[in-house]
Amino acid sequence: MRDEKLTYSDLQKLYSDDVLSAVLKASRGRNYLWHVALPKSGTTWLSNIIGQMYQSRGGVVGQLVPDYGTRPQEIDPRYFINTAGKDVFFRQQHCVWSRYTERLVRLTQTKIVFQHRDLLDVLMSLRDHIDDAIHGSQVEKHTLPPGIKNLDEQQILDYVIDVQLPWYCTFLDGWMTSELAGEPEIFHTVRYEELVDSPIATLKKMVSALNLGFEDEEIQAAYNLAGEGFTRRNKGVIGRGKLTLSDIQLDRIKRIVQYYNLQLEL
Repeated sequence: MRDEKLTYSDLQKLYSDDVLSAVLKASRGRNYLWHVALPKSGTTWLSNIIGQMYQSRGGVVGQLVPDYGTRPQEIDPRYFINTAGKDVFFRQQHCVWSRYTERLVRLTQTKIVFQHRDLLDVLMSLRDHIDDAIHGSQVEKHTLPPGIKNLDEQQILDYVIDVQLPWYCTFLDGWMTSELAGEPEIFHTVRYEELVDSPIATLKKMVSALNLGFEDEEIQAAYNLAGEGFTRRNKGVIGRGKLTLSDIQLDRIKRIVQYYNLQLEL
């Protein structure tokens, strides 16, 4: 058999958008569910529950990024193809909406669970996370800007508002005003507050809206199992933002949010 080597031209064709589109269209016999979530909105908890549901039926739990780290969490199209199994759940990812991301979602007919939370409470949880990184977790220290390491809690909150909040607004605005958000059969929203208040009812609503096919007993069992594992709910106090943020800080938040199609819960 003759040894044939791929030419550079062959590789260009292989990695072209046309070939990628054809390959992704060929995967449409598989069922993809992707958990897209605003950071600090109980994402680990919900992903654990849904993951338990899929694994109970022999489904696969995967991810759409090669490494979370500090890299922007864009979809990597290879992971639609490389993940084995017909029924696949992709764990939580903080991926900003883009036209290209929506194109990949539609090519693969992926359904989305979109999770978010009261923005003021998110800012409080983010402040706690940064404070822990400064004084506790060694893992997170390398992600901090040098000027933040000697700040107190209120100063850290100022940093979160001035520097981090615009990204959070961009994330919410992008997904919630996308065309996908207007298609409830493929895009379902879960609020952290609803999940905490009525977890089983919220999960049943999600399963029904996206036609995932799980029975009530499977939902309850997955919820029970996920509750035994590690989650980050220890700081997920509802309503904390309104009670903690100063009037000056609230005014700054309002000024930033007004540039986006978002509603603050004040």
